[in-house]
Amino acid sequence: MKVYSDILTRDDMLDALPYGVTLEECEKIQNPRVRSQGWNVQLRRWGSNRHTNSGHYGAGERGAATYDDHGVWIAELFDRDPSARISWWDGRDHFNQGTEHKYALPAATAGGAR
Repeated sequence: MKVYSDILTRDDMLDALPYGVTLEECEKIQNPRVRSQGWNVQLRRWGSNRHTNSGHYGAGERGAATYDDHGVWIAELFDRDPSARISWWDGRDHFNQGTEHKYALPAATAGGAR
């Protein structure tokens, strides 16, 4: 998945991970056109019986993060940078609308007030 932002850092992506999920891949995109920074990322869930897509004729050997793992992580990143572009989501409002606010953070934590 691609993440583009003018604000987020690799440390933000690591801090936003749900419990049990790791950042398997975080490769910097050279000269991104969408925002000032970009990364190719892949999440992994420890102990998952689902397999990642290896991209090379079949399943990879590592455990894949679930759809909800991705949703929680993306919501946290949008809380840190509402104008980021993550996968096909162009900003927090687009993400919340497309997911019917399933992963929207409570108002008490929104905007980084933790």
